[in-house]
Amino acid sequence: MRMPSDVEIEADITALRDGFYKLTRKIGQFNILDEKLVPEGLKPHTRSISWLAEQVIKQQARLNLTEIGFVSVVDASSDIEQYDCIVNVNGREVLINLKVTAAKSQKGSRNDINKAYKLFKIFQKNKDTLLYYVIFKIKFKNTNIIFSDKDVIVFYVPWINEVYVNPSNHHLQTNYEEPMHKRSVDDFLDLVDKEITIKKIPRK
Repeated sequence: MRMPSDVEIEADITALRDGFYKLTRKIGQFNILDEKLVPEGLKPHTRSISWLAEQVIKQQARLNLTEIGFVSVVDASSDIEQYDCIVNVNGREVLINLKVTAAKSQKGSRNDINKAYKLFKIFQKNKDTLLYYVIFKIKFKNTNIIFSDKDVIVFYVPWINEVYVNPSNHHLQTNYEEPMHKRSVDDFLDLVDKEITIKKIPRK
């Protein structure tokens, strides 16, 4: 498989952002449990409902392929993969990691992407890997999860704005809100490798 061009990557980002945004407008919101079970309400906590949100997104995407401009959405083969599904868009299959974040997240803060060394190994093994992160902003209203009407955020992993590895949890982090920084996969690997080495992150 040949290395994708910047133009092709940009086309993927646009198609994914537009398609998933249309999907959030169609879904709107969903209820996660009977309100009678939690009369005091639920404390907003995105990690606690992230898996449920991902299931809703993937299954609704499969039900609305034509409307959102995708050919297929296939679940990852296992839960240990670095992606949640494979989306066929623009005539090629791309790997997608779905994440949800609070609509009113703290500005300027870094967000976890994934274990730095695992991502390093993926791109070291296959430099033509098309791995995109799709970020959905959500709001909590008691037991309802509401998709924000703001744009869905999509980025190609090697183009993250800042290559930073958190020494505490060994995750590659970046600020989702910052614009992407175009770089080659080789440059991305060099930057991650330096971060891993300087911060003495285990290579496993």
